[in-house]
Amino acid sequence: DYRDSHFNWISDELKTAKYNATQTLEQYLNAIAGSVPQRGRILNVDVGDHNLTNITVDSNLPNNIVTSAEYQTTGRYVCVIDINLSINIANKAIIPVLRTNSTDSNSQNWLAAPVMRIFNTKKVTLYFRELKSVTQSLNIEIIAL
Repeated sequence: DYRDSHFNWISDELKTAKYNATQTLEQYLNAIAGSVPQRGRILNVDVGDHNLTNITVDSNLPNNIVTSAEYQTTGRYVCVIDINLSINIANKAIIPVLRTNSTDSNSQNWLAAPVMRIFNTKKVTLYFRELKSVTQSLNIEIIAL
């Protein structure tokens, strides 16, 4: 993919290239441009999972900033997920993105928009409300800018 091979500073070989004697190119660009996006992802989240099973961190995502995630509570139509991060997110914009690989789109879209709380400098909490009791398979990506 042309875009990934030439412009993706996160996983590109240029990430460790030196800009000067004290900074990498990534550090320099981060300082002048504001922020290089950092990403993390958890897989196969079911908002209505009442068994409180473990949530899988995507080990295939390079430099994944998510270290762990767990259901705190689930109730009828309510779900709270804590997501622990490897980076300090103070003074960063945090964007949660919900995606699915499921072909059953009717089951995936029975959710109200999630609410996010930045719990501390390395933890966010997502609050979901399920509109209908169905099984989802959501991949949740956290983008820190």
